[in-house]
Amino acid sequence: MNKERLTNMIEDIDGDLIEEAVNFKAEKRSQHKLPYIAAACAAVIALGAAGIFALNSSQPKPTAETADPVNGSSSSAYEAQSGSPAVTKAPEKSDEKAADSTAPAQDIIIITPERYKSELYGSESAVIWPWEYLTDAERYSEVSFEGITYQSAGSLTDRERIITDRPISCRASGYDLINDKTYSEELEAFEIKAVNLKKACAVRFGDEYYLYRQRDYDPPKTLGEFFDDYDLTSSLKLEYYHSCYNYSELEGRRLNDTDELISLIGKLSDAEFVEKQDWSLEGLNYLSFNVSCGTTGAENRAMYITENGYLWTNICDYQYVFDIGEKWADAIISCASENSEPADIHAVNVLTGGEITEIGNGFVRFTDSPLCNDPDDAMTFTIPLDDIRIRRFFEYPSAKKPGDVIAVTFSGKVDRSKDNELLNIYSIQEARLSGSGDAAGFEIEE
Repeated sequence: MNKERLTNMIEDIDGDLIEEAVNFKAEKRSQHKLPYIAAACAAVIALGAAGIFALNSSQPKPTAETADPVNGSSSSAYEAQSGSPAVTKAPEKSDEKAADSTAPAQDIIIITPERYKSELYGSESAVIWPWEYLTDAERYSEVSFEGITYQSAGSLTDRERIITDRPISCRASGYDLINDKTYSEELEAFEIKAVNLKKACAVRFGDEYYLYRQRDYDPPKTLGEFFDDYDLTSSLKLEYYHSCYNYSELEGRRLNDTDELISLIGKLSDAEFVEKQDWSLEGLNYLSFNVSCGTTGAENRAMYITENGYLWTNICDYQYVFDIGEKWADAIISCASENSEPADIHAVNVLTGGEITEIGNGFVRFTDSPLCNDPDDAMTFTIPLDDIRIRRFFEYPSAKKPGDVIAVTFSGKVDRSKDNELLNIYSIQEARLSGSGDAAGFEIEE
């Protein structure tokens, strides 16, 4: 496919967007096994970044094996929205996950990085959480049965998919690093409807079920096997994409109907898995899709279709590459174009922060006033404390207090009906404000 072919597929493109498109070179990435921490520490050490965690997915820290070959992140870099760049109303058409599905669309606004004086960055510092501050899946991140070891994907599985009448006894193992203590529990695992039990299962902790995936690197031989293992035909979610030509992101588009597109990809059952360490996107033209998948626990991951005939995805943490051929790549790109509409794009993960103003019963509030381009835009946001992965940050190793400065990475979505509650929080970190006035800055504590 040449430049004219790719450009002709794009309708109503914003000239300013082209002019400001980002030029970059894709890093070469290995696609071998995830470098899991060895032995006892692997299963249980909850390493954070002064509060780093993934609340609605099991996204690992990006590594050479898992990172997006363009964005250097384990998740897709962009989300399509419409509206002004700083604060916008969420689109009426929405199929969001549980964290914000209960909020009416008119109550959701979008916060984007353009709101602030300068781009905000975060750096990580390790935190080992005490046993009592870990979720069940963090305490027992590995379970074993029938000779297979599974690792927690962190996210809850769809209960409608769980086959509850055939429980399987499994051995769960955990390790409390702080107290140097090993734990072992007998739990019940369950098959997930239409999913290969050798690849994934559901594990019950009390009234909750968590998704566990096979730990060891065992890539599928073909794309068809991959689809069959995780029932991707029904579980794969594609919401939006952007196109790239000569290292420039040309346009973001929201998909209107994904059934035809997913069905088309599913037909490529004979496409072979490519075991090639030096495969990269460098110099290639492609579409980059934002992908989620309930049967793998993936949220905001990526899938690339390159014009020279490859499909790349990281919905199972490892990067999988399949040789689909130029003809089918062209068909998928055309199908996506025909079933989508232009939309502005912004970062999926937005970093905000500021001073804590109030700590109440089950919530924390902070203001971003020192960071705003326009002081009149300042807002006070609410962080709910009903999730232990959020609450532990404010309690350990010492209790946070009003006046403390925090950095919060989240989806960018805010529910105005709940005192500007942040939706889909991914991480919280200690931070500090530097400078004043127009020179005010925001630095993450090491």
